[in-house]
Amino acid sequence: MTELLIAVQKEVRHLHDFFEKWFRGEIPATKSAFAVVDEALASEFRIVSPRGVPTGRESLLGLLFRAHGTREGQTFEISTRHERCLWSTEEFVAVSYEEWQVVGDEETGRLSSAVLRRPRDGEERFSWMLVHETWLPEAAPKVDSSTE
Repeated sequence: MTELLIAVQKEVRHLHDFFEKWFRGEIPATKSAFAVVDEALASEFRIVSPRGVPTGRESLLGLLFRAHGTREGQTFEISTRHERCLWSTEEFVAVSYEEWQVVGDEETGRLSSAVLRRPRDGEERFSWMLVHETWLPEAAPKVDSSTE
């Protein structure tokens, strides 16, 4: 495994481990605790959800902060698998990975592609620029089609 892939894998898993603990309410709902996410997302960050909904940085930060503890007392797990570097330059790296979530007795999976800016002088972590998620066909949420 290359040094870059090891660093990318560590970054992806670190952020998703935080989300798991945040949603379960295992981390205090403070701005200082939430700085892990605030500092990770670049000012121009955007995410496209598996349903195709784009969200900018500030909206996402608000949604995530308000979601603190929403999975408290439930079976809830987030894991990432198959992280890989798609391409890289001196400044950026494009990665893909699978994100799996267990909520109660349902497991869903999504394929995520992300563009990360490499750490600059004095920075320890990557800066997330863009994430695009799509449901994995075999692991999409079970939805009653009569309600959509």
